[in-house]
Amino acid sequence: MAPKYSEVYPLVVRRDEIGSRWGLNGYLNMRYEELIDRKACKGFSITPIVRMNVSTLERAGAALGKVELARILEDRIQNDHQLRRPFEAASRFVHRGTPRNLTAHLDALGELQRRTVADFGIVEG
Repeated sequence: MAPKYSEVYPLVVRRDEIGSRWGLNGYLNMRYEELIDRKACKGFSITPIVRMNVSTLERAGAALGKVELARILEDRIQNDHQLRRPFEAASRFVHRGTPRNLTAHLDALGELQRRTVADFGIVEG
């Protein structure tokens, strides 16, 4: 049986602002590449590891209603191959400042929760 998914997007989301420091993502990815066994992951395309903080994820909420998270991560990687800049400095989809359209973000989270419950057959017990 063929795998359901063929692409893997490693993502680290931090609660604190360390997730937005210049150069940190590049360092993290360098260490990640030293540890990953790509031979064991044949059949999968694995992108560089991407990190952001929670406030960056919240600011991505407006775009998540229109664009898949995978596309947002790809955009961040393509705009800064060395992964040296903070996420919002290398993304067309994530702006700086306070989150916009937060209600859309909450609606998307609700839909994600509904799909997760349905996909995994979770029932209240």
